[in-house]
Amino acid sequence: MIDNKNIELLVNRILSGKNYFSYNNEKYEIRKPSLSLRTKSDILYEDAYNDNIFSDFVLLEDISNICIELGIISHDYNKQISDLEKKIENSKVDYFSFFVDIDKKKKHKFRLNSLKKQYGLFLDKVHSLDYISLEHYCSKIKNEFIILNTLYFYETDILVFKNKEDIDYMYFNNLVTEINKGIIDIDIFKNICRSEYWKNLWSDQKHFLLLEPVSEWSEEQKTLCNLSRMYDRIYEHPECPSEEVIQDNDALDGWMIFQKRQNSKEKQGKGVNNMLSDKIKNSSEIFLMANNQEKAQTIIEFNDQQSLGRMNQKLDFIKSHSEPLRDAQLPDVKQDLVKQLKQKQGK
Repeated sequence: MIDNKNIELLVNRILSGKNYFSYNNEKYEIRKPSLSLRTKSDILYEDAYNDNIFSDFVLLEDISNICIELGIISHDYNKQISDLEKKIENSKVDYFSFFVDIDKKKKHKFRLNSLKKQYGLFLDKVHSLDYISLEHYCSKIKNEFIILNTLYFYETDILVFKNKEDIDYMYFNNLVTEINKGIIDIDIFKNICRSEYWKNLWSDQKHFLLLEPVSEWSEEQKTLCNLSRMYDRIYEHPECPSEEVIQDNDALDGWMIFQKRQNSKEKQGKGVNNMLSDKIKNSSEIFLMANNQEKAQTIIEFNDQQSLGRMNQKLDFIKSHSEPLRDAQLPDVKQDLVKQLKQKQGK
């Protein structure tokens, strides 16, 4: 968490479009690049890419194969990334679901942090050789151009690097290091959005805080406004979570994932119901075909907990018998038959 004083400082900095920092007792300011400057930097990127496409540079799309050949990652790294992302999503939903249970909340928080750390380390491996790619080289040229044309001495209109032909790169790189220290983490942005200082500004003047066209906004300005709109939608939601959940980034992520899954399930359920005829809609069991594992999982998720329990009980029973089974031997069918027999006897 950051205190109110730092929040006010960061908000003013973001709205101003300038970042101030010091290096070797000298003050500097870096300003947001204009749309024109960003367009020129994009042209520089494209020129550098086209000029070097047939050089010895490696393309970013080939980096993964090199990492596989060197044994840094395995050939199924995409599946590993996907599996980890799914586990993190599920862990966030569990963390939200058990948010009021202190013991279970701690257990799921520990597991979630462990998964996020594992995911971060794995991504570091996947991208460990990105720096040798042509795209990285072009991005470096693009970013260098932007910094050279937006870095000024404090409270002046004097560029630090007026002479672009004779740059002291040790000095330049040291300044870039200081600039990077000022990058705002996404969690800090969320803390700002939830602060009373920003909420008062946003609710009263959201349409007047930034009068420039969106195309002229800095990345920080875009991030702050987009996150603020996200929180607006959350507070307006008919099933808005508690303030405690909103204040917890992981719990709120879990709530949003849960809502997204519920909405998706309802839409898919309506789609399936439209496919079913009135003749089979009320059947005790309905079988739908799936041509891949993802669709099969989607169909399975249409079942409620009771139906899933019966399904798993039936599958376990079938797996425990090597010989062929008749339908009447299955546990759920036997239960239904006994129930029907009792109803007849009662009549």
